[in-house]
Amino acid sequence: MKETMCYLLNNLIDKREQVEIEYEEQGQIVRFRIKVEPSDRGKLIGKDGKVIRALRNVFSLIGIKNDRKVFIEIV
Repeated sequence: MKETMCYLLNNLIDKREQVEIEYEEQGQIVRFRIKVEPSDRGKLIGKDGKVIRALRNVFSLIGIKNDRKVFIEIV
């Protein structure tokens, strides 16, 4: 799951070397905390939050398939 997140983020933002992804798994809950440069934050969120919403939907479906709940935060 973390590899998929890395792949998607590297294709969404410009400053790939500045991306930090914290991956935490607690039982049935998976948390991603994503740190990006302020200039790339808008690209990750998207207009009206559409990009981050799409990411959350995709990972929610992956989580459902694996009996997990996935949370994505941008810090």
